[in-house]
Amino acid sequence: MAFHPRYWDRAVKNGSRDFNYYRWNAESRKNASQHIGRDTRVQPHAEEPLELEPEMRFVVPTGGVIVFSGAQLHSTVPNTTNTVRWSIDFRTINIDDVVSKRGAPNTDSASTGTSLRDFLRVADFAPIPEDIVAAYDDGIPAGGVAVFKPDVTNASAGLQRHG
Repeated sequence: MAFHPRYWDRAVKNGSRDFNYYRWNAESRKNASQHIGRDTRVQPHAEEPLELEPEMRFVVPTGGVIVFSGAQLHSTVPNTTNTVRWSIDFRTINIDDVVSKRGAPNTDSASTGTSLRDFLRVADFAPIPEDIVAAYDDGIPAGGVAVFKPDVTNASAGLQRHG
C-alpha cells in the first residue's frame, strides 16, 4: 500500500459529485461479487493526472495492520513477493470525533449520503442515534436505501450438504 501525502491537504478534481451512498446501497453494493478483477460500477475517481511522488509505502509483517483514514489518498501497489497478500477492511469511527466533526481533512469529496447508519456500537450493537447522523445526512433520494441489507434468501441456494 502506498500513501500520497502531497494530497492530504490538497483537493483532487474527481467524480465524487456523481456518487450517492444511498443509491450505491440500492443498486451497486449487492453486485460486488460480480466485479472480481475489474469493477465497472460507478465510483468516484480522479479526473486529473496525479503526481504520486513522493509516496510512503508500508510493508507490514505477516498478520500486520495499517490503520489510516480513507480521506488520505492511498493506492495499492504490485505485490512483488512470493507471499499472498490479503486485504480486509475494518471500518471504524469514534463517536466523539463524529459528534465534534474531527478527523482527517476531507478536502475533495462532493458525494452525497452517509454511511454512518452502517456503524454499530461494539458494546451492544446499537446504531448511531439519528440526531447525530442528521448532521451528515442530506436526504435519501427516491429509490435510495439508507442501510444495505443483503438478500439472504438466496445466499445458501448453491450450497449442498455432503457427508
